[in-house]
Amino acid sequence: MDERGPGGGDHRRPLARRGNGRGRLRPLVAIGLAAYLSWTAGRILWAAIQDVLDTSLPPHEVDRVRDAVLAEGEAVVAYHRLRTRRSGQERHVDLHLVLQPDLTLAEADAIRRRIEDRLVAAWPRAVVTIQVEPAETASPRPGRGRGCSRDADSAGL
Repeated sequence: MDERGPGGGDHRRPLARRGNGRGRLRPLVAIGLAAYLSWTAGRILWAAIQDVLDTSLPPHEVDRVRDAVLAEGEAVVAYHRLRTRRSGQERHVDLHLVLQPDLTLAEADAIRRRIEDRLVAAWPRAVVTIQVEPAETASPRPGRGRGCSRDADSAGL
């Protein structure tokens, strides 16, 4: 039997092929693919972490809360101690609502319910807590939460 093997053909392969350029392209493609996969995995991980952590609502959602409160008209004197949180798919809204002192308890409760209904309509899984105060006893505490009155500029929200 000679070196060519049983069929007489040459079955030996060269150890390296030269001149086709594949030797340089494969590592570059591998590096590019690894970078893309790392970037995509990082974005997915960041989104998952944000869903687990409690974070404040973004400014445009805080504006929706403000609009829901101020839609009640002149009955609302101000609000303060607005606290918002997003936890997974739930949104938590907690605020103190200052109303005209001449409103009855039933009227104040109706206003509170309408505000809650607006917020739950915007976010079906919202947990809304509103503390109602008459204007004469309301005492917003400096440094204890941001608020808004009808006369104040609401840009600070």
